[in-house]
Amino acid sequence: MIFDKQNMYSDKQTLASAVSTNIIDGGAAGDAYEALFLAVTVNPPLSGAQSLVVDVLTSATSDMASPVTLATFRAKTGAGLAIGERFPHRAKRYTQLKYTVTGATGTVTAGLTPDIPTR
Repeated sequence: MIFDKQNMYSDKQTLASAVSTNIIDGGAAGDAYEALFLAVTVNPPLSGAQSLVVDVLTSATSDMASPVTLATFRAKTGAGLAIGERFPHRAKRYTQLKYTVTGATGTVTAGLTPDIPTR
């Protein structure tokens, strides 16, 4: 899995109920022919009753004023990729992630990538 700095929402960000450290500027609004993957890892991996819910937010402005939720993903427990899903269509120019955490600590790394490891 390859990440580039401009497509990273979080790079070992402390896991807490908050928004991602970074906002991604997708340039002119519009959908790619083939959507990238949203890849999220949690360290240490989630287990038991721990949970992470990730909302994909989008806005026409870089300050993320009046964001709209494009999609919501629930992270898997166990080692490996917590979330590996195609990025939703209909995004405005700017996107950010919102994390809702229950009972977990550690770090989260999240970004857009053209491929993900086979599950």
